[in-house]
Amino acid sequence: MLSQTGKQRQIPSAGGRAAGEHGSIKMGVKMVYIGHFSFDERGAQKQIRHGYFSCLVQTVSAEAAANEFKELIVSLKKMEDTFRNIVTVYMEDIIEIQNIPQTAIVTRIQSSSGEFPNSISKSLPNVVAPGINAYGWAPDIEKNEINGDADKYKASRPFIKFDDTTSGAT
Repeated sequence: MLSQTGKQRQIPSAGGRAAGEHGSIKMGVKMVYIGHFSFDERGAQKQIRHGYFSCLVQTVSAEAAANEFKELIVSLKKMEDTFRNIVTVYMEDIIEIQNIPQTAIVTRIQSSSGEFPNSISKSLPNVVAPGINAYGWAPDIEKNEINGDADKYKASRPFIKFDDTTSGAT
């Protein structure tokens, strides 16, 4: 059973209604849902690892989205190398998007203690669908494509770097 989490900020959207207003939504109307998940895995040498992934679907309810996400994750476990060593998946949350905002919003933030660990990141793993594209930070993509080592850890170049003394972007 899913329950609504946290306080919702009222964000004006394309349809004029703010996020979180459910009163005028008709049953059966499809909305976009983003599911955020974390997972535990055992690496190739049985080392303990953890990670995060997100899923996206358009359907009629959060429960329907959860079911779609579960089916997807189970199938990816069987078919996708990235998911083979996953042993446990945790649902962090599901975001329901009734109207696409006209200004950028943050849909998830997570902060961890310590240095950023070595990790591998893939956008749209095993996804081939018209109208869905992944874009990356060009200097990193060019470096990875030239070296031919897209599946190995590489430190990324900053997109934005803040000056510690002024909180201004450099």
